[in-house]
Amino acid sequence: MSHSHIQRSIRTVIKTTGTGTVRISSAQALSDLTGLTGHALRVQSRDTPADRRTEFRCGACNAPVALRFRRNGRTGERTSFFVHARRADAKACSWYAGPDIHDLGAVQFGGQQEGRDHREAKRLLELCLQSDDWFSDITLEKTIPGGDEPGRRADVFARFGEQEVAFEVQVARPSLETIVGRQAFYQKRNIDLVWVTSLSATSKLTSAAFTDLVVSNGGSILAVSEAAVDASQTAGELKLHQFRIAPRLGDRGSYCVWDHSIVGLDDILISPAERREANAAVFSRAWLEQFGPGATAAAKTLRENAAQGTGMQEMANAYRKLFRVCVAPGTAIAAEDGLPIMMAWLSALDGLIDNPSQPKQLDLLSKRTEALLNTKTGALWLRRTINLLDLYPEQAKALPDDIMRRLRVLQGSTTRKVEQQYSRLLAAVFPKFANALLARAPKYPPQLVGAPDRARPLHTAPLA
Repeated sequence: MSHSHIQRSIRTVIKTTGTGTVRISSAQALSDLTGLTGHALRVQSRDTPADRRTEFRCGACNAPVALRFRRNGRTGERTSFFVHARRADAKACSWYAGPDIHDLGAVQFGGQQEGRDHREAKRLLELCLQSDDWFSDITLEKTIPGGDEPGRRADVFARFGEQEVAFEVQVARPSLETIVGRQAFYQKRNIDLVWVTSLSATSKLTSAAFTDLVVSNGGSILAVSEAAVDASQTAGELKLHQFRIAPRLGDRGSYCVWDHSIVGLDDILISPAERREANAAVFSRAWLEQFGPGATAAAKTLRENAAQGTGMQEMANAYRKLFRVCVAPGTAIAAEDGLPIMMAWLSALDGLIDNPSQPKQLDLLSKRTEALLNTKTGALWLRRTINLLDLYPEQAKALPDDIMRRLRVLQGSTTRKVEQQYSRLLAAVFPKFANALLARAPKYPPQLVGAPDRARPLHTAPLA
């Protein structure tokens, strides 16, 4: 059985919405499940028993399905697809493709080769830490007592002053259970957790498992190598490679690449939340650098228009200067899709994030959310509003409960999606949200240090 047949075996799915169910093609259902939304669905699937997963079900047997990713080893293209959730009481289904070699990932990197890579990465990390006088009690394979739960063994343990730090070295594809479990274990014990991979393992960063790790780690991954050891010993301070997701704007849309740098303690010993905020800020700046003065000025004008809640007629001149650069629909279609209403809502959310204690900003966001809910075209944008509010929970909590309930009930009331067509333009107008709107796992692994530029692919992630 070919891989392509396996990926297409579930041809339609039944999607549960706030108003009932709808049967749609798998391709249509998967079109919005990339980047942050795909990772969120994988986390949701992990935390929900198979018999209680209701968002997507097989179109043939009505059994729960799970989201999976696969990268084509020849082309590097990363595709997503649905599979039947593993259940003891699974029904027979003509669309069940059965296991193949990709379901045996747990043993793919077992054995001596993985062991040698893992040991070497730990040895290099130990040398990096020994170069920094701030670290003490550096120990390999230190067991951390679990008390009322099983303990865990940190790959490399150290103290930074009085703070305990656990370094987990990942050279194989980690399971989502491993990522979430270790984060919870160390957080409960006030031990800082730093995920590290080996420079030689960065070819695996395109896998779904490493994507989960990158997202959980705030949008970047640290790596160790002989070069990192040299940099640490020269500086007398811990130095590691950092790979961040960075945006690029092409003639046909946007794509993402891995941005590489050697970083120190300020970028290594920070919490996932701080890392996420820092990476989002870097992503936003990198996105704005793609635009010339004219487009930048047009984006500023549109941001001012959105703050005032103006319509497309008032926005038209500035919009025309920006939409072609961002490969977005024209003014007439944008007006039909209700883009000005969504821009007004983003402006209100932006203002509340900057001024969380101002009742006026909260009232404005509530009113503009109501406008989205009460406008026919507003339904086209509800999934995006929910995604953004999930990323800013404090602002979501400030909204009245009835508004949040209506948002979640109605978000699946339409299968038509328009937000991806405008994501580049919205990211230019509201750069604070660029990471949420555009970031996704690059299609190709990072360009290794020292490799010639001509070997770097032109497009390293699917067009947004």
